[in-house]
Amino acid sequence: MSWLHNLKTFVAFAVGSILLIFLSCDIFDSNKNELLPLEGRFLVCAIDAEFPDSTVVYRKIKISIITEKTYPCANYDIRTKVSKHGNKITIGLLYITVPEICLTMLGPANTELFFNLTEGKYSLNFYANEVTDKYELSVSDTTLKITEIESRFTKQGSNCAVAVF
Repeated sequence: MSWLHNLKTFVAFAVGSILLIFLSCDIFDSNKNELLPLEGRFLVCAIDAEFPDSTVVYRKIKISIITEKTYPCANYDIRTKVSKHGNKITIGLLYITVPEICLTMLGPANTELFFNLTEGKYSLNFYANEVTDKYELSVSDTTLKITEIESRFTKQGSNCAVAVF
């Protein structure tokens, strides 16, 4: 056999092997994220979010939601569904997503939500697994306060300065 025939055979084998490896590996399919059920309690906190495009009319508010449970990767995410109608904000906690690439450090699952809010009182409701927790969010020009009304699976976090990756 000639060297050209051997080269063609090697290239065909290499291309076939690479295709087989890529097609059998789910790591390249972003639609196959693993979903985990919600477990345990969630810490909730609200702080001012500073953005360079801040306006005088609205305050940028960041609501952070963090699990008490620790996960094997620091970048697990809490998926949410958010609605805001007038002074009522509803945040549904849906599930935890496992990241495609793991930041190998223990940490909570988390999410950050941003709102433009004027001064006033807002009804802040969290729901998950057919349970609703209720809070009141008070926004003034100098203060930001969350008051618990009814809580079964969430609680106010004592430290909002948790690193989110």
